[in-house]
Amino acid sequence: MSPQLPSRLLWLALAVVCMNPISRGQQTAQIETGAKTAPQPPVAIVGPNDTALPTGPVAAATLAGAGASVGWAIAIHGGAGSGGDELKPHRSAAYHAGLRRALAAGTAVLGEGGTALDAVEEAVRMLENDPLFNAGRGAVMTIEGTFELDASIMDGSNLRTGAVASIRTASNPISVARRVMERTDHVLLVGPPAERFAVDQGFGSVTPEYFFTPRYFEAVQQRRAELGLPPLENPARRPSEGTVGAVARDVHGNLAAATSTGGRSGKLSGRVGDSPIAGAGTYAKNGVVAISATGIGEQFIRHSAAAQVAWFVKHAGLTIEQATHKVMFEILKPNDGGMIALGPEGPPVFQFSTAAMSRGLADSSGQVISQLGPAVPVDPSVTHPAGAHESEAQP
Repeated sequence: MSPQLPSRLLWLALAVVCMNPISRGQQTAQIETGAKTAPQPPVAIVGPNDTALPTGPVAAATLAGAGASVGWAIAIHGGAGSGGDELKPHRSAAYHAGLRRALAAGTAVLGEGGTALDAVEEAVRMLENDPLFNAGRGAVMTIEGTFELDASIMDGSNLRTGAVASIRTASNPISVARRVMERTDHVLLVGPPAERFAVDQGFGSVTPEYFFTPRYFEAVQQRRAELGLPPLENPARRPSEGTVGAVARDVHGNLAAATSTGGRSGKLSGRVGDSPIAGAGTYAKNGVVAISATGIGEQFIRHSAAAQVAWFVKHAGLTIEQATHKVMFEILKPNDGGMIALGPEGPPVFQFSTAAMSRGLADSSGQVISQLGPAVPVDPSVTHPAGAHESEAQP
């Protein structure tokens, strides 16, 4: 972590103030525009029935020469799925705020020249702390009513990776995953030994009550009923979908990716999805791409989805947009999920075959975007003061 803590805290405070979303009914996209620049390539956000739809001008990072610094960028996702709950007017502002807080955390790192690795960890930690998202505190329940969390982080500069799976007592699995990467010669630790490792590394333990949020409980109750199991005590309401993740590029062109999840609601105890698997739900390699995925983990594992994107980019000459589209719409099945991707230059790419994917980005041009529902085109010719522009669409 950067030793310049006071400076970073100042960045974070300023970013949070600038990123506070304005609630205006049923919003699916919020955009802030920084200083005026020459027209740049748009971000690619592709939905299940679309090709590439522009969502607004985002400055593309360009390499000015060998060793030159590049424009930093960060993209995040809060899970792919039906999008029904987060698109309700009274809840969309809360989801936008959660995305903006995560972007602010990553921006605080990248804006002062910090590493992409630090940025993705900080962004994902912020999402893990938010009970709206299925990771960390908002994790869904297993069929037994317990919580088992997975996470991984990957450094694109050296391919070092750390991951944890099926841990029950760590509030921020992504930070434990990073310790696995940095303090051991392993990639993945699971279950109780991973929890003991976390305690040995100075991380505190939390009880199951930390993760419990009433909205997840009904999904487990319904799943138990389908299987002929008796209901658990204290039934409540909460649907669940998704995973959280981040990809980032720092001013030196280094890439990193991180993914964290509570898994599938009503899963069997011990089930592990793609989030902690390098090459399935997470991947980063400098000069190629950084990827974080969300969706049906078994499918992303079967097809090594993240690694396939990197292979298509590096060996088949596809652009990141083409490669992610090929994997999401030709290799995986409809409604399998989505992914975010970022290369050594240019804006992030968002691909999803589900009805919606909560997502956001920020970059060195000062622009910030958060979206919840389907891909929403934004007219780049319309200028607005920072923080005042919102595009709306009916889901």
